Amino acid sequence: MRQALLSIVILAAAVAASGCERIAPVRTLPNWVQGVYVPIVKNTSYWPGIEEDATRKIQESFLADGRVGVVPKQSADIILQVEIGEWRVRTSGTSGDDIADRTEYTLTAKVQLFEPLAEQPLATLPPIVVRRDYNTDSRSIDYDPEPDRVDDMLRNLGESIVRATITGFPATMQ
Repeated sequence: MRQALLSIVILAAAVAASGCERIAPVRTLPNWVQGVYVPIVKNTSYWPGIEEDATRKIQESFLADGRVGVVPKQSADIILQVEIGEWRVRTSGTSGDDIADRTEYTLTAKVQLFEPLAEQPLATLPPIVVRRDYNTDSRSIDYDPEPDRVDDMLRNLGESIVRATITGFPATMQ
């Protein structure tokens, strides 16, 4: 009896789990937007020299996604302007001997979409915030060197911007 009840519970759980499926976010960016131009990112944060790397990571993320092409300015349906406004680094954990071993990085960017000849933005997306925790204790085997941390933050920024641009376009602007 007990074994039959357990079998029924397992079968019910399997049926319930099989009905779950991930639903991909719906594209809210207008269909007429097929090509995007990404000019050099503006950087007003204290972290110097990330403009070119951030621009390249955003372009690579659009190319990897494949739903919108990266095109020259004269062929663009839309221009994506990004401003990195905040880059914070703070200790988030210490080891037993008071050495910082975890560091939290936070990157905030403002994204605006313009039509090629317009001076006013077509849309301003909500701020993009990327927050990651890294192991910064160089004595550890899973230590994350600073160049890898910066590269990871910028790659995550690019992916977040692509996601927000394609699926977070304001409904009132379509």
